[in-house]
Amino acid sequence: MDKKKEDTTTTTITVTLRVQHVKPGESIHYPFTYFKQLPEDIDWVDWGVCEHKHDFWIGERGSVDGEDILRLSSFDIAERRDEEYPEWGDEEVFVSVSPSGDGGGIKWRLLNKNELGEIMEKYKDFPQFRTN
Repeated sequence: MDKKKEDTTTTTITVTLRVQHVKPGESIHYPFTYFKQLPEDIDWVDWGVCEHKHDFWIGERGSVDGEDILRLSSFDIAERRDEEYPEWGDEEVFVSVSPSGDGGGIKWRLLNKNELGEIMEKYKDFPQFRTN
């Protein structure tokens, strides 16, 4: 009787996420370059700011308990930048995100380096306004 050997090869993938808890009224700022450096097999609409229970990270579209956790795609960020701020050109741009309240979701806006600097200076004594 011939017994075929089963393939028991396993592959381990290590993913490092920097997850930050952001309370309502607080915000976090990500450089736009984080959203332009996509993994090779990921589309712009499936990569961006993810959020679950006020925990934020940059990653791929997914779901937790059946809910989509991708709150803001790289595509949406790039589209707003190109449409609303074409004068920024190659200027350094930041994405500011914060929880929209206890009901989930986020608020977001784009900032140039000067605007972010003004915010950071104004709130330098408040750790809840941090730059990633």
